[in-house]
Amino acid sequence: MLEHNKEIEKIIERNLTESSSESEIDKFISDLKKVGSNPIITMKIIVKKLNIDFGKAKDMVFNSSAWGFLYSQPNPFNQEFLDIVSENADQVERKNGKVISVTYKLDKDSENN
Repeated sequence: MLEHNKEIEKIIERNLTESSSESEIDKFISDLKKVGSNPIITMKIIVKKLNIDFGKAKDMVFNSSAWGFLYSQPNPFNQEFLDIVSENADQVERKNGKVISVTYKLDKDSENN
């Protein structure tokens, strides 16, 4: 069993099941965050509490009102990097004006020799 502080333990004791509403689960996740739980610990608690797989728990936490902001914001460093590497790329895929995929054909020099 994971070690938790007393506030987290109180929240874990709540009656929460797979059939709980999205808003009940969201409040549960938010309350865990308020008392010091991080996203990974929250996912582990959700897995055990709701008897679901880790991927589904991850989606619940990432889409929650408590943690969603961390995972919904684009990382400006990633976009800046993609803009630079796209300049000489063999193929560039864009969505809404932003580079989302860059392809380099690594074997093209060997084709010319």
